[in-house]
Amino acid sequence: MAGISVDKKKQLRTIAAVSAVLIIVLVAYLLVFSRRPQSGTKEDESIRTVVVVKSSVPAYTQIKSDMLEEKKVPATEQNANAVKSIKDAEGSYALVAMVPGEPVLKNHISSPDQNGMGSGLGIKLAEGTRAMTLKVDDVSGIAGLLKVGNHVDIMFAISADKSATSGSIANEVKNDTTAVYLVQDAPILALNSNLTSENSSSGSDASKSSSTNVSAYSVVTLQLTTEQTQQMTAAMASGGKLYLALRPQDAGDATVQTAPISTSDIILN
Repeated sequence: MAGISVDKKKQLRTIAAVSAVLIIVLVAYLLVFSRRPQSGTKEDESIRTVVVVKSSVPAYTQIKSDMLEEKKVPATEQNANAVKSIKDAEGSYALVAMVPGEPVLKNHISSPDQNGMGSGLGIKLAEGTRAMTLKVDDVSGIAGLLKVGNHVDIMFAISADKSATSGSIANEVKNDTTAVYLVQDAPILALNSNLTSENSSSGSDASKSSSTNVSAYSVVTLQLTTEQTQQMTAAMASGGKLYLALRPQDAGDATVQTAPISTSDIILN
């Protein structure tokens, strides 16, 4: 070092100082970078996306996307049944009332393709309609051939003991029966307690029903307007009999206007 000039020594000290600073900066950068969460790291995997309620959802309400929002939460705070995407909840039905900020859980919603199964008949009803159940037999229930989703008309027949005349000749008609076209184009919601068109009877039961001429169902649940439910209630309480008539499926048949007809009308005209 004795032969090195003063200027040279200053240059070496400057280079050494600069190098030390660069090393310190590099080490600090590496330390900071190594602590940043990166895709695929355990720290990144500890964050989960869940769906939470944005606006209140009453029970048995169909869920729309604007009722929900996605939120990131630590994995330790996530419920195993939490819905992770809005599209997985949109269109389903709330089985319980939900409040803003509440996570949407799989067991609190009903999938749209369940078609009412497990979540009650109410979610299948169109707005402004009511469900009403009618007891049927082989004849009034169309020989057990109805399926959920079929549309039917309902006829009401009631008898009254009276006499009828035509012209100058007296003709007595005992137990004169009047038939009325009571309801038209009523959708079938359920057969017995089945909400789908699949018959829950076993093969042996079905065979037995066929051989003994007994329908696979004894009650039919229909979707009616409030006025129709009132008419049906009066008809069922009167002691008359109700009959179903199957309409063409998806044929778009219009409703028709028909006047009541009685046994005397048929015999005396």
